[in-house]
Amino acid sequence: MVSKYFHLTIPALTKINMKLSELFLNRFLYRDWSQDSETKDSSFVSTDSSEVEVAAIPSGGAAADVNTGNVMIDSANIPSTVINAGDYGWTQSCTFSSTDLNTVSWGAGTFLDSAGNSYSISAGNTGNMTAKTYIYLSLLESETVYQTSTTSSDSVGTGKVLIAVAKNESDAATYNLVEANQIVGDNILVNTIDAGKIVAGSLIVGTNVAIGTAEDAAGVTTIVGNTVTTSYVNALDITATGQITAGSMLIVNGVNTIGFTPAGANAIFAGPTGSPTFYVTPAGALTATSVTITGDVTATAGSDWTGNSIAAAYIGNLDASKITTGSLTVTRTDAKCTDANADQTSANTAADTSAVNGLASSSVSGWAHGSDTTKIDGGDIYTNTVTATQIYVTSLSALSANVGTLTSGIIQGVTFKTSASGSERIELTGDNLIFYSGSSIKATVDGTTAGSGGVRSTGDWFTANNRSYWIASSAGGSTQYGGIGINSSNQFWMTLGTGNTLYCMNNGQSSQLFSLSTSSFRFGGPSYTTIHFTPYTTNTQDLGTSSYNWNDVYCNTVGNASGNAIWFDQSGRVQVDNHFDPSGTGSYNLGGSTRYWADVSYKTLTDRGCLGWFDDGVELQDGRIVSDMEALQIIQKHPTKKTVYGKPMLDYKTFPKVSYKKAADHEGKEYLRDKNDEPYIKNETDIPADGIEMTSVFSIMIGALKELDNRLKIAEKEIELLKNK
Repeated sequence: MVSKYFHLTIPALTKINMKLSELFLNRFLYRDWSQDSETKDSSFVSTDSSEVEVAAIPSGGAAADVNTGNVMIDSANIPSTVINAGDYGWTQSCTFSSTDLNTVSWGAGTFLDSAGNSYSISAGNTGNMTAKTYIYLSLLESETVYQTSTTSSDSVGTGKVLIAVAKNESDAATYNLVEANQIVGDNILVNTIDAGKIVAGSLIVGTNVAIGTAEDAAGVTTIVGNTVTTSYVNALDITATGQITAGSMLIVNGVNTIGFTPAGANAIFAGPTGSPTFYVTPAGALTATSVTITGDVTATAGSDWTGNSIAAAYIGNLDASKITTGSLTVTRTDAKCTDANADQTSANTAADTSAVNGLASSSVSGWAHGSDTTKIDGGDIYTNTVTATQIYVTSLSALSANVGTLTSGIIQGVTFKTSASGSERIELTGDNLIFYSGSSIKATVDGTTAGSGGVRSTGDWFTANNRSYWIASSAGGSTQYGGIGINSSNQFWMTLGTGNTLYCMNNGQSSQLFSLSTSSFRFGGPSYTTIHFTPYTTNTQDLGTSSYNWNDVYCNTVGNASGNAIWFDQSGRVQVDNHFDPSGTGSYNLGGSTRYWADVSYKTLTDRGCLGWFDDGVELQDGRIVSDMEALQIIQKHPTKKTVYGKPMLDYKTFPKVSYKKAADHEGKEYLRDKNDEPYIKNETDIPADGIEMTSVFSIMIGALKELDNRLKIAEKEIELLKNK
């Protein structure tokens, strides 16, 4: 009997006495009939003494067995992608940095493991992070690109190594490298260090440190240099050997408060909380409901005492020179009169007065009118000394002077003219304001009872450039207006009212023709349901431009002047009543590898130049050249996938090379492939699919039919020869 054995060489990266199941090998290994199924160490050599053929040891459900006749599995045969590289020594040289508040980037570098495997890593970044993000190498996905995930379990497993952990922050994103010996302060995540874990003889803080307070969840205390800034202090005792500087300070004791606000209207105030009764302004003015002063009050020059009277008990010697008043009532006085006859009014009557305030009585009597001595002669009145209230005339025409400015009263039953007849003027008569040019009327403005009443003009209204015509809304207020005008750039502006909606109504105001608001531009109303939005001239104006496109268009029909149209019904179906052509020949696809039609119904399908000649041979996926018939015979069924009608699907990878189309975008760029060689799009829900180009398959089938026909002809000739023997 031929002895069968195998020798397993373990690479330096693997563990000693590793089980076969840990290698995840996609193969079968043969064993002796009497040998156990566990993999032996590197020095084990088995001698086969079995009398019968041994069974295979399953190691992962592979499609083929390993021929164990003198076979050695060495490090070149165990891919690094099946080893948990994170369990062994490694290093990497990519430089990490914080790009902004939610992005961490790294430069190109090299990942090196303890077995000497080296991988060139491309530069990359986390993208805009919204949560903690794990940066890791996954050899199953890529040997050149670091992967990212917000799920920690994605970063561990076979062929994976966690490189760093990053997180978005309010000022700059942070990151921690797994292989780093020290944690850089800038990379410590916010709110991740418990203050109870800090033990130090002294704590030296930077120039800007924020300390949250337990008593006030909304407040934050900051230490900047030698200054402590806080909105809340709760301490048993505060001792300050120097100056305390504060914008304001409140001392609350029960229901009473003392406040210090140097920059406020009251620098010092005290009393019940919320209703202080004692104020001192920054200038020193005192206001209080009551003040008790036990010492002296010294008033300097310029000081005043205002308010109610001072009790006599509190007034000392008062210098009479300090009394200034229109009249002074006294009950007694120590003053002496130097004129003994000054108070003898009986001896100084008005009839005996020869002077009035120093004026000769003859001068005073001279002011009297000649015919009525009770009246003052007008010629003796000093200019500009008689006020309007002293004037009484039957008609103002009696006054030849300029009337001046009239500020009150009512003027009625008259006509006002800005100038004499025959020139540019305005007249106000009755309820008409008339504008004249000489004897011609240019315009008339009067009141009207039409509608709810208003103003009517017989001429046009003109507003100067950069001025507008405004209409107040029912809400009133200085900003509740809408209007029209032309600005300084000669642009016509329309400002809507506070409802921000423009309505164009019919003459009777019973139905709208169109309306414009912040959300829609609508045509028609209850009485006008067939209003059309049309260009001025056919085929000359566009709806949108190449620079300004409409986002969505909702309609039932899109048509042209010839009556041809694309119909959109409410169920979402699209219907055309003419040809459906692309804009260029052979340039555009109908569907793609991610979005393809479920069923295509047609009468005829016409090829335009894509059926080919394969009688010279068909190239397979592995590069072999075979005949048309052999190419079809090599096609196999897929081991797992099924068609929409439940039958096993053909394995597209066994089709000829010309027919198998890997999933790609419309520009021909193939999508990424997973470990099962299936296409996928990262971070997308659409799943792409590989395909088969059918015109090449039809061409190969035509060639295979011709092969069969030739074989039949040869067979028929041979049969004919046999019959003739």
